[in-house]
Amino acid sequence: ASLLTLQAALLWQKLHHTARRNLLLLGRLREGKGPAGSRKRATPEDLVRLYDAVLATLDEMRSLHGYKENEALMGQLAARSAVAKAHRCYWVAESYGAVSKWREAEALYERAAALLSEAEALLDDDAAQGGAAD
Repeated sequence: ASLLTLQAALLWQKLHHTARRNLLLLGRLREGKGPAGSRKRATPEDLVRLYDAVLATLDEMRSLHGYKENEALMGQLAARSAVAKAHRCYWVAESYGAVSKWREAEALYERAAALLSEAEALLDDDAAQGGAAD
């Protein structure tokens, strides 16, 4: 049992660092800074793919045994997922706007705002419960 606990803890750390790395990369790409030496600007589609990777990582973190029982931690992960989904919606909307699909873009902007409100509510709930450590 202790080996399974250790394995889950190590996998948690790996996934946590993977998510952080992808979020840092997203931050650089949004600022217009690509990989070292690259002059190519990131497209909204590039950002959407990275947000997909972040969401997959967060989903995998939520499914780890030994962590599912921690409600505060699961609340934080749900909030982070909602924020990532909101950003993903925003960048999909930007893609639609770039090809003059205004109705689709507007619907996605509204969905992004709703997801941010959801994340804010989840974070408020987490703060009311005393928060959780990473």
